[in-house]
Amino acid sequence: MHKAIYDKLKEVARQKQLITYKELAAVVGLDWNKNYGKCRQIFSILRDICTSEVEQGHPMLSAIAVRQDTGMPGSGFFALARELGRYQGGTDYSFWLAERDAVIEGVQEGRSPSYITTSPSPLKERGIKGVR
Repeated sequence: MHKAIYDKLKEVARQKQLITYKELAAVVGLDWNKNYGKCRQIFSILRDICTSEVEQGHPMLSAIAVRQDTGMPGSGFFALARELGRYQGGTDYSFWLAERDAVIEGVQEGRSPSYITTSPSPLKERGIKGVR
């Protein structure tokens, strides 16, 4: 399940898009509307993926995974960012834009998120598409 979600996140980043948690659940065959409790596993998997990326000095790959209603990551994303030392001030929105852009920039330059080694920096909007 981790690999399928990880691969989907990379694919979506290559397309300069965002993906909802509901869409991620569908990637692994879970129906968000019918079994939300089981779908919450997605958050644990995203936590594992982000922790691994940050331990390697890379941005949080799940920055492109968002809530359908807000178009931004949920509160767990920001709590984890603080816990991992990535988020050290500013607004949730500005932190998220910088992290999202760092992930997308690395993928567009042909680097897998696992090999992104630069610190995230805010980029000008580069045609990044919103939630499908």
